[in-house]
Amino acid sequence: MKQEKLYQELKPILQDVLKKKKFALEDRQKVISLLDKYARYLPPALAISAKNIAHKLRLWHEMDKVDRGGAVKSLLKFLDMLSGYKKEPQSNGANIFSGERDDALVKNTIRWRKKFIEKAVKETKVKERPWKIDVKYVKGVGPKKGRALKEKLGISSVWDMSHLLPLRIEPRVAKTGVSPDDLDKLVTLEGVIAYIKPIPVKSGRKLTIVALKTSAGQIAIKVWGSQYWVKNIKAGDRVKVTGKLKRDRKLGLTLEGVNSQRIKKLDTSMFSQEIDVETYANFPFEAIYPTLSEISQGSMKKIVRNALRKYMGAIDDILPARLVRQLDEDRSYRENLMALHFPVSLAEWEDARRALALREIFAIQLVLAYQKKVIKGSEGISYTVKPEWEEKFFSSLPFQFTDDQMRAWEEIKADMQSPHPMNRLLQGDVGSGKTVVAALATYIAAKNGKQVAILVPTSVLAGQHYMVFKKYLEPLGVDVELLLGSMRTSEKEKIRHMIRSGMTSVVVGTHALIQEDVEFRDLGFALIDEQHKFGVIQRANLLAKARNIMPDVLVMTATPIPRTVVMTVYGDLDVSTIKQMPPGRAGVKTIWRRSKYRTLVYADVKKFLDKGEQAYIVVPFIEDSEYEAFKNVMSLEQVLEIVSQQFKEYRIGVLHGRMTEAEKQEVMRQFRDHEIDILVATPVIEVGIDVPNATVMVIESADHFGLASLHQLRGRIGRGNKPGVCYLIADPKSEEGKKRMEIMVKYSDGFKIAEEDLKMRGPGELIGTRQHGFWGMNVADLLKDTDLIDPARKLAFQYVEEVDNIKTDAPYLWDYLTHVFGKDKMELIVVG
Repeated sequence: MKQEKLYQELKPILQDVLKKKKFALEDRQKVISLLDKYARYLPPALAISAKNIAHKLRLWHEMDKVDRGGAVKSLLKFLDMLSGYKKEPQSNGANIFSGERDDALVKNTIRWRKKFIEKAVKETKVKERPWKIDVKYVKGVGPKKGRALKEKLGISSVWDMSHLLPLRIEPRVAKTGVSPDDLDKLVTLEGVIAYIKPIPVKSGRKLTIVALKTSAGQIAIKVWGSQYWVKNIKAGDRVKVTGKLKRDRKLGLTLEGVNSQRIKKLDTSMFSQEIDVETYANFPFEAIYPTLSEISQGSMKKIVRNALRKYMGAIDDILPARLVRQLDEDRSYRENLMALHFPVSLAEWEDARRALALREIFAIQLVLAYQKKVIKGSEGISYTVKPEWEEKFFSSLPFQFTDDQMRAWEEIKADMQSPHPMNRLLQGDVGSGKTVVAALATYIAAKNGKQVAILVPTSVLAGQHYMVFKKYLEPLGVDVELLLGSMRTSEKEKIRHMIRSGMTSVVVGTHALIQEDVEFRDLGFALIDEQHKFGVIQRANLLAKARNIMPDVLVMTATPIPRTVVMTVYGDLDVSTIKQMPPGRAGVKTIWRRSKYRTLVYADVKKFLDKGEQAYIVVPFIEDSEYEAFKNVMSLEQVLEIVSQQFKEYRIGVLHGRMTEAEKQEVMRQFRDHEIDILVATPVIEVGIDVPNATVMVIESADHFGLASLHQLRGRIGRGNKPGVCYLIADPKSEEGKKRMEIMVKYSDGFKIAEEDLKMRGPGELIGTRQHGFWGMNVADLLKDTDLIDPARKLAFQYVEEVDNIKTDAPYLWDYLTHVFGKDKMELIVVG
């Protein structure tokens, strides 16, 4: 048993640590390795404890003695839980790392937090759920600031305000001195200003040195530029100041990054050991929040505190009580919330943040678990898959499936043969051959007499899919039709009649497919391309068109998705991944050039055109932008003017989003038939366009595209047996823009690019949503909290199996879920 094995391996390490009275780096690494290795095999509550302890041990060097002792006690307690004992751990020797904090401010803060909760809960008069109370009703907000909070930070309710994650935590308790261990860390010092002296600098920038005399010696505060606070202090003033400790070659140890929020004059009233909640002067740590032009840092702190003070009684734990008892945490939900805003140490703040993050991740996983349960518990179609049908399809292809394609097909085939509905995500890099795998599944569904709906986000992509599926399926006797909203009424009615009567087996379409006047005779298979561009309701509308039995669903995306996002956003789907590229693909070389070399780039493009090949030139906008930030960004109008001069002897086409559907389809036909040599386009070509003779692409103002878009655009070339070249023309003004260019040049693997994109932008933006408040995630961070996703998922699936009625078992959680995900959806997935 894995649990017993982990206990046996951990026990001697801990015994040795207690004996030596030292938790060495080597021992910590052994423990972390064991916890990470075995966590997946543990029950959910124990797995969460294991992940939290491993996280604490990784932060060992940032902890003080008390927090280190807390980590060791947690580990000893975990060891007892592994052994099956339900008693307090025998932590003999654990106090070698800790004891009680004897700091009066820390004790006062903990005492104050407790009294604050008790008083606030007692005085809370509202009965509404905090997510239903508009943020404008919090004292200090009002309608104007409320609008700003909603529009700029995504904060719309009391719940959001009370869960506003601080940008960082800064120490407020002054140190008597500093040590080399403090280098590159924020430190707070208390002392007297010795002198203030401007220093001439060759670069012309203004530098002022403020000398601070402390009990441990003198330290220089480096101030660059004009800082208002410097004018308000003078020699002899006693101050408390926070800054990053650095070492200067001439000045020795210095403090940098000091601003008006990080320095405070002290007078005799400031030396009280009582909590000063208005100035934060006597809290050991201070939370620094995001600010707005309408709301200063000081005002934001007061607003957060007012939200907690007035509504604390309405704020409760969304985790069901039965699961809270299993986790056996050190603090209650409200105590964690207070520790998030008023921590006594960095370790406590991170511990509290992760406890709150676990709840948010659990809520998402719970919804996905219910969705999966409904799908698996529903009656589906058990498809017949005859070997001769497979052989007929394979023999019609001019190529063989790769190993990855075969593996994906076998997984899809097993789902189709199952009596339960398929709910699978098929993901793969650009050009990996997902569509032909989906075409095989479509063929099998049609051979079983079922209709197939292929739902696509854009008309251009719908037209492309229509031709591709027609090419694969019609020679095998399966007819394919196209339904677009832009079609003439008579055309649409003809297609709708064919769908209604069962005269057509496969229909490709955009949103027109899910409109009320489209009726399927026997819908058995739904293929949804680029799912994140469709809403949940739209997908549900499509499934509702299957009359008595739930159809199989295959979601197909060409945007490689990191595992963390797959588990969070697509957690209700089984996943098939195609990474292997078909043989014969020549690949694409990516070159980044500054705009001053545009003429040379276009000269290279001519070489491709002279060989009979074709080119894309992509621009971000149709027209010049009036906004200052985009004044140097190339528009379609500008590029067309340049291209018309540079490529006079070539045929030039234009494609953009303002054209009618018929115009777009005609331009794409001309480009496919090589009636056009150069296609100048906006990102409307990003997904699904397949012209093998197009081998070169120029992306103008490439730094104004995201990584995912750049990779998708690049995927339009090099699709045949000829190598492709993608030129990125960009003059990035930011480090982030420069990094995007470097990533595109360095990597061709879409999964690697997706991981880099996730690091740079976060999961919310990666899938086209704002990160703040995305699916209720105010505190959770999928980059930092990756290790919590799997145990939270297990906890959610455990709860779904154990509880028959979530509404009665956890009404607070139920109300939270209906708020975040919508009542109609929750009723649908929980009831079925």
